[in-house]
Amino acid sequence: MKTVVTAFGEKKIEDWDAALISIQLRQILQEVRAGLIDKLLADSLQKYISTTLSFTADASALLEIKGRLLSLRNAGIDMENYRSVLNAVLEKECTYIDTAFAYAEIDHVIKLSMQPALYKHMSTYSFDDIDLIQSVRRGLIAKILTEPGIKDYVHSTYNARLNDHAKLHYLLDELRNYFYNTPIDYAKMLDKFKRQKYEKISDACQEIFELEVDAILEKHFVHS
Repeated sequence: MKTVVTAFGEKKIEDWDAALISIQLRQILQEVRAGLIDKLLADSLQKYISTTLSFTADASALLEIKGRLLSLRNAGIDMENYRSVLNAVLEKECTYIDTAFAYAEIDHVIKLSMQPALYKHMSTYSFDDIDLIQSVRRGLIAKILTEPGIKDYVHSTYNARLNDHAKLHYLLDELRNYFYNTPIDYAKMLDKFKRQKYEKISDACQEIFELEVDAILEKHFVHS
């Protein structure tokens, strides 16, 4: 039996069949996302938009955002967006799931609704570019938050072997804590890409990701 803790309480997951873990986790994630959306729609949507995006939505924009959020609330969970969460649950007996992952989907919907107003100053980039950044980062994060992924990274970057099981999981927890809780300002990131004239957004994402990971891992290893 595994334990999953969220902002909405504690849930137990039957773990005798790995396939069932994903099904049960999907239900928990859907409940968390629905709870967050219900709270926003009830009393704090405008404040959330203002605080998170530094933007005040007018009545028509709020109506569109509410409609999109309701659609998201009732939609299924795409486990590809939560691959790192699933890996954490598979690896640990007790896992705390931060609401940051659900808010990433919520923010995506809000930004999509407000794209013309939020990104009119970014003529070089479209919302597809933000989708690309999110997709690339999601893939990079999902890979390194696995035992093979972090071992490969440590070996290729520091020419070191990560065979200490306790150290491995300590580092995974450090990385999870960072990536689950550090907000990303995608508009600012795109502006940075533009200023530095990267040829490919994916290359820039990889470089920034490696800098983030190295800031956490390099103190534990000596470069060869």
